[in-house]
Amino acid sequence: MFSGKQVPAVGVSLGIERVLPIMEQLEKEKNKVNYLKEFGLSTEEVGQLLAYKPQLVGCSIEERWKPLVKYLYYLGVHRDGMKRILMEKPVIFCVDLERTIAPKVRFLQDIGVRQEDIGSVIARFPPFLTYSLYKKIRPVVSFFC
Repeated sequence: MFSGKQVPAVGVSLGIERVLPIMEQLEKEKNKVNYLKEFGLSTEEVGQLLAYKPQLVGCSIEERWKPLVKYLYYLGVHRDGMKRILMEKPVIFCVDLERTIAPKVRFLQDIGVRQEDIGSVIARFPPFLTYSLYKKIRPVVSFFC
């Protein structure tokens, strides 16, 4: 059919320059799945979690997840609490620790929540960390106090 003639390239190359980044990305995703399993999530739960909140895939383990987990462990949130946070409000693992989480923890300290109780408060009610400090948390506390 094309014997002796040059056939034009149509741009369907899967050259090594395209395969390597794909493999690197797959390795990153595998690391995220394994990291989530460390909190006691089953493979099925990880799948449901990533299907429900696919933005977790875009959040860096090193930049977002590990600093948050370290901070939450410091506050007294244990493995079961971490699993609960992931299942109830996974978006917490994508927010900025210093701008979003730490001010709410300081607020809890300021209103007299004992340091040893902060972790259990967070683990029992993960949505607290997603609420606006000035639009929701402070007005509600002011109303009741």
